[in-house]
Amino acid sequence: MEEEEIDRAAEELAERMEGIMKAAVNATSRDAQSQLINKGMIIVKKAVDALKQVRETMMDDRKELSMQEMQRRALIARLSKADVEIQLLQKKERAAITLKETAEKKIEMYINKISEQSQMLRDREELVQRITILERELHSSKMRESNLLSEKEKLEAEVLQHMKRLQESHRSICSVTPPPASGGEIPLGRPLSATNSFPSDSSRLPDTQDHDLQSCQISHQSSQGDHVDTVKSTNGQGTPAYVAALPMNDAEVPRTLQEGVKSQSSATSASPSYRKMTGNSKYMWVMRHAEKLVDVDDKWSETADRSYDSPITDNGRHEAYHSGCDFATSSEVEIDLIVCSPFLRCLQTAEAFIRGYEDAMHSVKKRKVSLKLVIEFGLCEVLTERNVPKRPTYLSKDEIVKLAPGLTDKIVDGNSISSQGGYGGTYSEQRPPQWPETMTRAMARYTETLLRISDRFQDLNVFLIAHGDTVAQFVCITGNVSKELIYQVAFCSIAHARREWEQSMSNGIHSSFVDAGHDDRILILDSL
Repeated sequence: MEEEEIDRAAEELAERMEGIMKAAVNATSRDAQSQLINKGMIIVKKAVDALKQVRETMMDDRKELSMQEMQRRALIARLSKADVEIQLLQKKERAAITLKETAEKKIEMYINKISEQSQMLRDREELVQRITILERELHSSKMRESNLLSEKEKLEAEVLQHMKRLQESHRSICSVTPPPASGGEIPLGRPLSATNSFPSDSSRLPDTQDHDLQSCQISHQSSQGDHVDTVKSTNGQGTPAYVAALPMNDAEVPRTLQEGVKSQSSATSASPSYRKMTGNSKYMWVMRHAEKLVDVDDKWSETADRSYDSPITDNGRHEAYHSGCDFATSSEVEIDLIVCSPFLRCLQTAEAFIRGYEDAMHSVKKRKVSLKLVIEFGLCEVLTERNVPKRPTYLSKDEIVKLAPGLTDKIVDGNSISSQGGYGGTYSEQRPPQWPETMTRAMARYTETLLRISDRFQDLNVFLIAHGDTVAQFVCITGNVSKELIYQVAFCSIAHARREWEQSMSNGIHSSFVDAGHDDRILILDSL
């Protein structure tokens, strides 16, 4: 618009200048021409001023336009930056939405976990209540057990008094009555007195001089079909060192034991048990090891390298020695071979038992015997992870002799003893049971091992020293008793059975067990 106005103003100025120039040409006088020229100059000057003003105006307009352009470009840049920020915000919004969804999922998961934890807390409270109830029942059971033990102690005291009266009535008998010509009898007695004095030095076993076994006097009495063995020791105190338990009638048994313990029949009679030997019958006994150290010292296993293989205590060593002496003096059947578990508590029990047996045989029966021992891996402890938390390692022969020096010349190879051969290799060649194993697998192992030992040593009376579950399984397979009904197998308690053999055309000769029995420290319930 301004340029058009300038053009029109220039045209008007040119027309006016042209008119003035014509008028000046036509003017007749010099004054008129001068006036016209002056007028034209004024007009030109005004035009120049106007042009200058227009030019300044145009310059201002251009500056303003330039500023506006700069502002426009700045606005465009800001718009571009705003677009970028909008895109970033959109991305952040999408990320925020994703985070929100993730957070909602996590919150839902946490809510579920809290619900589960709440349920677990409720379950825990229920378990605590059940544990409290079980603890009360356990306390009640312990009270009942304490009452049973008290009644048992009273009963043993009564039996001891009865035995003293019997001994007083038989002081005139000073020799051992020989066994019947038709065969022997198997009395299984056990020491009932815990007051006998023994050497406190645990590094050696009691010897015959400590107990004066040569002065023992044995008498046998038969009354109304019951056989009674008594042993009299002149140890200076006038009290019996070893007393075989008498069969008891229902009137002599505490009421709690009559209700809880299975009444013994001809298959499982109370200690001692008597069975007539017939023909060439052979016998098997299974005894649990003596008291072990871990049962009286809870801290022992914390520092022991082989915490699953505890040694026996001094009391256990004395009890095992007593058991050997008592067996030698009260049993009509002699032991031919000891078969033992490779666990240390069984080996040390065997060491003390053999020493007691040989001492009593030499001092009382005037016969010098030397028992041999075969180590059998099939008699190992039940190898569950609860009993044996880690894979067990077994002692070498040198280590066994070091920990049980009484077995130095006793350990032999089973193949050299077995008349049937193929016993299973030397001690170092035997393969230990698989670890870990289930209780069912362990019981099957015990059954197989017991039958194999009976078959391989047909011509020998075999005495096994193993674990409580071994004794329980032997009672199960020989006495037709459910294992769940076996309530207790005490330390050094013994079960036994007579062995018979059957000839099979396809499978050869196999043994079976008859006339089974056990001593009264193996408690069997009527029912669960």
